[in-house]
Amino acid sequence: MKLILLGTAGVRPSLNRSGPGQVLIVRDEPLLFDCGRQVTTRLLQAGIDPIRIRHLFFTHHHFDHNSEYPYFLFVTWTMKMQKGVREKLHVYGPKGTREFHRIIAEDLYQNDIASRLTLPNRTKEGLDAEIHEVQTEGLLTDSGSWRVESVFTDHIKPHIESLAYGIEAEGRKIVIAGDNMPSQSVSRLAKGVDVLVHECTMFEEEIQERGFSKWHTGPRQLGALAEEAEVKKLVLRHFSYNVADNRDKLAEMKRQVQELFHGEVIMGEDLMEVKV
Repeated sequence: MKLILLGTAGVRPSLNRSGPGQVLIVRDEPLLFDCGRQVTTRLLQAGIDPIRIRHLFFTHHHFDHNSEYPYFLFVTWTMKMQKGVREKLHVYGPKGTREFHRIIAEDLYQNDIASRLTLPNRTKEGLDAEIHEVQTEGLLTDSGSWRVESVFTDHIKPHIESLAYGIEAEGRKIVIAGDNMPSQSVSRLAKGVDVLVHECTMFEEEIQERGFSKWHTGPRQLGALAEEAEVKKLVLRHFSYNVADNRDKLAEMKRQVQELFHGEVIMGEDLMEVKV
């Protein structure tokens, strides 16, 4: 398996980092996790045709993690029609994912859809994605060559329902978490995994000052979580605006993680490839 980080920033725009998103290549099949700003362009830059994405997993529905979805959905619809591709997109996510998709695919762009259907050989096929809302923790889907399980995480409950995904294939396992405060569910899911991909948005001091203690995980908290879970390799991303483009702060963040975690630490960059 190979992980490609598509976007490693948080909410605010960055000249060097796109919004949250990563793609996992499993036996030449790309699985997309989150769909933040510019993710479709990043897929192209990574050499992946967006219409190859047949499985998209949302960790949660804060706008920085799903804002690219309307563009991704509509541009792949038009590309598929032109190329005669009829494979349906499968979308996984927490409660609210079905309504989120319906509003975009039926209500929000009604006139756009109607105008495109006047062109030759155009149908709504391709907009009608298969939506899978996660109701319980455990096995979510098994393709035969890879399997995905999910757990609920702690991220500004009860307003936002957030997930982490564990993917197993080729005798390896990777866990991709969304945004969350330190969560025992992530620690359990990530026990002994080859790679844990986890947010490290800001330092603990800023988390407390800005009131984000129920939202995010700081570097020392993350180091403790990864060490407890006996993770082999830890990939950090989702950096806040005042950390993302500051090399000194990124280095300090890594140092603080390594105070408590003794495995490999990777500070994520857009389009970075990580072998699982």
